[in-house]
Amino acid sequence: MTISALDFKLGIRMLRRYPGLSVIGGLALSVAIAVGVLAFELVNDQLNPSLPLDEGDRIVRIENFDRAAGALEPHALYDFQVWRGELRSVEQLGAARSTERNLIRPGVPSRPIRVAEMTPSAFPLTRVPPLLGRTLVESDALPGAPDVVVIGEDLWQRQLGGDPGIVGRTLQLGNTKATVVGVMPEGFGFPRFQQAWLPLRETANAPGDGPPVLVFGRLAPGATRASARTEVETVSARLAAADPAYREQLRPRVVQFASAVPPVAAPIFMLVIFTAVLVLLVGVSANVATLMFARTVLRESEIVVRSALGATRGRIIAQLLIESLVLAGAATLAGILIALGVLRFIWYQSAVVRQVPQPFWSDAGLEPATVLWAIGLALVGTVVVGLLPGIKATGGQVRSALARSQAGASGLRFGGVWSFVIVAQVTFTVLCLSIALGATREVVRDHRMRAAFAPQDYLTFEVQFDEEEGGRLEAAYREMERRLLAEPSVSAVTLATGLPGADNSVRRLEAQRGMEAPFLVRGNLDGMVLSSRVEPGFFDVFELPIVAGRAFDSADRGARTVVVNESLARNLGGNPIGMQVRYAAVRGDGGVVEREPEPWHEVVGVVTNAGMCATDRGECDLMCHAALPSELNPGYFAAQARGEGSNLGARIPSIALEVDPALRVYDVLRLDEVVRRRNLSGRMIGIGFFVILSLALMLSAAGLFALVAVAVERRRREIGIRIALGASTRGVLKAVFARAAAQLGVGIVLGNVLLLGLRILQGGGTVKMSSLVLPMVGVSTLMALVGIAACVVPARRALRVQPTDAIRGVG
Repeated sequence: MTISALDFKLGIRMLRRYPGLSVIGGLALSVAIAVGVLAFELVNDQLNPSLPLDEGDRIVRIENFDRAAGALEPHALYDFQVWRGELRSVEQLGAARSTERNLIRPGVPSRPIRVAEMTPSAFPLTRVPPLLGRTLVESDALPGAPDVVVIGEDLWQRQLGGDPGIVGRTLQLGNTKATVVGVMPEGFGFPRFQQAWLPLRETANAPGDGPPVLVFGRLAPGATRASARTEVETVSARLAAADPAYREQLRPRVVQFASAVPPVAAPIFMLVIFTAVLVLLVGVSANVATLMFARTVLRESEIVVRSALGATRGRIIAQLLIESLVLAGAATLAGILIALGVLRFIWYQSAVVRQVPQPFWSDAGLEPATVLWAIGLALVGTVVVGLLPGIKATGGQVRSALARSQAGASGLRFGGVWSFVIVAQVTFTVLCLSIALGATREVVRDHRMRAAFAPQDYLTFEVQFDEEEGGRLEAAYREMERRLLAEPSVSAVTLATGLPGADNSVRRLEAQRGMEAPFLVRGNLDGMVLSSRVEPGFFDVFELPIVAGRAFDSADRGARTVVVNESLARNLGGNPIGMQVRYAAVRGDGGVVEREPEPWHEVVGVVTNAGMCATDRGECDLMCHAALPSELNPGYFAAQARGEGSNLGARIPSIALEVDPALRVYDVLRLDEVVRRRNLSGRMIGIGFFVILSLALMLSAAGLFALVAVAVERRRREIGIRIALGASTRGVLKAVFARAAAQLGVGIVLGNVLLLGLRILQGGGTVKMSSLVLPMVGVSTLMALVGIAACVVPARRALRVQPTDAIRGVG
């Protein structure tokens, strides 16, 4: 195959000559490539993040995995002390404890900042010198040493005004007054996203003692993660022999510092993700190849003439591949831009809207490896889109096709492969449209739902209390409540771990009535129920009446009593008052995860639904406990505030600081804004889903259009003769569109059959047909209309064929 610049010019010219194919095929490829780019970037961020430190790939985490709990055992301070004395394959071993403190300055509203209590060895491990002053040293971590702090450049500039004399000044962090000894440069946030660093002075006298810590170190010269893991396992085996009860289920592991996926799961994770991406790309490319083949059929005479003038088969295929490469190249650029926009939206949604801090090594850009992956996807798409039509168009006796072309017939036609692609596309579109119809119905239902109260009248904010100051927590909460009630605009105040319409924990529930056998509750939220711990007056503040039994009183704090909403009461069956409920046991495959069920609780009341959380089965199920103050850290205050509630919101951080410097306040918002932000991601996902389905519809329509257009071109002479002999319009259209109608019908039927099968599997062998009839009929009608619309232009072209021109092979 020989390639020249002229081939690329012709490829660009072909895009302009067939704008419909270029737009539809380009959009479809760009979305498929964007999905592939997003998948690669997100997976790469989880499996192999780039740590922007000198030899960052040699920095590792050492952690204990609790197989019984299916989670990490974070209380590893005792093990850290042992590892620091015995490990040789890991140097500069350090530990850090993440926390937050209020930054308190005279005349300035307090703001929580992210702080790490960290061993001084962590700074030489990062090999990042301070911008000003010094880092922590070992003497800073000694008991009784003066309190000192190292701050980040962002904190120094944004909140401390870039004071050049900051080193030596005193900052108040919560109840701690510390002298600033250094400033770290821009972008430094080790171990994750910290803004200030205090010396870690905690010790552990026994396994499991001390606060949760992150343990890390740098691999020694010549050491690998495998050799370090072997050494850690040897030390842990000796510790397990001395304390088998505590360490029976603990398994140590050494992982790349910034990796979020365990090494064992990484290959499977990558295989599943990348296989799905390639299947999507090949499927989309096959549909675009159908359009390219249709265009090639319309250019058959050009190909035949070029062959007659001496062009080799390889030269013609090369030209078609270059045309596909131009299309794929434009789609790749668009796909990269789409993926970059989505990444930045995710970043904005997480860091700005939800205010979730991002690791210092993470950003909203694309790694060079991701761009190379996108180019690889483009090449795969090019081969599928261009090579198959090229081989088909240049196969057989091309010269003999010249005679057929001169006679008004076409040698190229849609075969079984292309027909299969069109049927598969229609089937996929019908299936996805049916699923999307259900999702759209849920979105519409969510927007139509109205709360049982006015969420705009409630001002909410999250509160957290420094753990080491926990003895003052209840007094601080009560004083905060008193201060809020003293405000003229506030009529009621309550506190809970979750608010209506906002995030709540999700659990699986088990129930028992009398002496009957326990049964698993099929909650409305994918079999689960929402769980929240609330103050006794929670339901009165939100004006949610008790419809059966009683509400909480002060005696229920910490007791094994619960109040459920009406939705959960229906799923419990009958009158739930007096029933026993508990969070169900969780057992994993192979005994890897096994957690015993929690104690039973008695249902003492049923509260009306809040009306702010919807599922396909109705309101979300909710179970509430009367909480002790210690169980509300962190917690959410909700103040019923009318009129001047917004002015109160600006003063809440100052009120909290006056109550206790250890009380931190986050996200002072009206409850309706909290709900709006919570649902923003779902709405954006819905928009993305709508775009993808729209492209699927366009591909289906374009495939049918191509099929009929080729049929008209191939049978132009026959159509002219039939018209000359007096054939009716209906007869001509029937002859031309019979195959397209058959493929459309087969695709619709297969799509509905697959939908029915999926619903049967989802329902455990049963399905409610009344819930499927409307989606099936609606989607089938829509696809039929799309098919008819796709055939309108070819139909008009067929009916405009002049018999004399068709016989002469003209037009």
